[in-house]
Amino acid sequence: MIRLLHLTVLLTFVLSSMANVFGQELEIKSGFWRLSYCQNDEEVGKERFLETLRTDTEANLLWKKAKTSETLAYTSLVLGTGFGIWNYRNISNYDVNALSAIGGIVTSAAALVFLIRTSTNKTKAVATYNRNIKKGTALKVRPLSKGLGLALVFQ
Repeated sequence: MIRLLHLTVLLTFVLSSMANVFGQELEIKSGFWRLSYCQNDEEVGKERFLETLRTDTEANLLWKKAKTSETLAYTSLVLGTGFGIWNYRNISNYDVNALSAIGGIVTSAAALVFLIRTSTNKTKAVATYNRNIKKGTALKVRPLSKGLGLALVFQ
């Protein structure tokens, strides 16, 4: 009985000493050819970066929106290239077709909008993750609301 009491006191002391547990701050840095992913100012791989980002549901949702926008942007770029080739063939054959020119302009503009949305959502995802870890996770010992005893509370 006394050993159980000692173990409970020791466990309570150890857990209460870990009052604030903070996560790892994330950052995306743009390089010349590619993005570099950093965690606490150390460069990490994209897989580890995404694994850490997925722990926050709100940030993960924003990251998924960014990936969807990126897919739509690349699709629009391919369509714009197709319209551009079609327009070039029409011009080289002395055939005037405004549809190919308008299609190329519209899909290129859509690609630009989707790429901007991609960048914005990625930035928001990282900022949301960092904002949520700044709150921290507090582990406190409090009296029970009903009955006698102590409880460990995660906040």
